[in-house]
Amino acid sequence: MNIWIRKSIELAKSEGYLDKLYEIYPAEIGDIRDIKEDLIREIKNAYNKKDELKVLKSLLKLPKFPIEHPYVSILRNHPYLIEKNRGVVSKIARRLLSMDVYNIFVLASRPKSPSRQLTHSFKKWLKSLGYPFLREEEFVKNDEIAFL
Repeated sequence: MNIWIRKSIELAKSEGYLDKLYEIYPAEIGDIRDIKEDLIREIKNAYNKKDELKVLKSLLKLPKFPIEHPYVSILRNHPYLIEKNRGVVSKIARRLLSMDVYNIFVLASRPKSPSRQLTHSFKKWLKSLGYPFLREEEFVKNDEIAFL
């Protein structure tokens, strides 16, 4: 077994491993997202009428779409594609309409996932160590501890 893999396994099994990891990646659970009353009414109205297009368009106004789907982001960022791709829109909307409306709101109000908040945590932690970040030409000439 590679020495670094062995050291990683030993570290992961050690006392306080998650506490140490938390210092680098502080996984905080965010607040429940609020949904405005007028938007709740709009969504419920479209849902009760089983209006696929209106349900989808209304839910795209929320910061958190209630279901994971690979095309939601492109539909949100390029709304003209909604009219041009009725098949995909209908599939997403039918999935939503198959759910209880209460569950749609529960899913749409979930806090941001902690894993989505950790993007810059490692680099932020590295900077907190106080060592300089150097360009390649400076790094190769440097004899002190530094990051490339």
